[in-house]
Amino acid sequence: MPDPLVSIVIAAFGRPEVLACAMESIRAQQVQDWELLVVADACELTASFMQDSGALADPRIRFWNLSRNVGDQSGPNNFGTARSRGRFLAFLNQDDLWFPDHLGVCLEHLDTTGADIVFSYSGALVPASREELAAGLWLGGITGVPQGGRWDPVRTFAPASSFSMAAIVFAVASPPRPSARVSPLTRCWC
Repeated sequence: MPDPLVSIVIAAFGRPEVLACAMESIRAQQVQDWELLVVADACELTASFMQDSGALADPRIRFWNLSRNVGDQSGPNNFGTARSRGRFLAFLNQDDLWFPDHLGVCLEHLDTTGADIVFSYSGALVPASREELAAGLWLGGITGVPQGGRWDPVRTFAPASSFSMAAIVFAVASPPRPSARVSPLTRCWC
């Protein structure tokens, strides 16, 4: 297969029903010139799940299960990125979804502006506490909205699922380190 326009990496750990939804949001993208690299962090996810979900029938999807648990997204993301072939790189957290135009909007912005990295606004639904989760109560909001319109790595939270970049950026930058080895202020990839 020729190199895809964009490589998408999903770091996975269990929860196959959630992973299946994330993968479906990729299949529903308006941009279809992609490869998906699903990297499990030494967990019970197996190639049989991928086969049962129909994912392995799609030649654009590849799956690995690491032999040693890293404990956060840095290990699977680094592993997947090292095997990516696309001109662009995007991450999708296993418990996130993209709207069908997500890749198209991000890649168009990268192309038209010459930016190396873009991030999109993200919607989030999270439980406020274990009790509220059990009761089905969720908080909603938009993440990735910078104060004053300018990126501030301390005050602006944007999950990995909102980032798209030229693959060369990841190639020349230091690879993300496990979150246990970095300060909370520098955890921008995990």
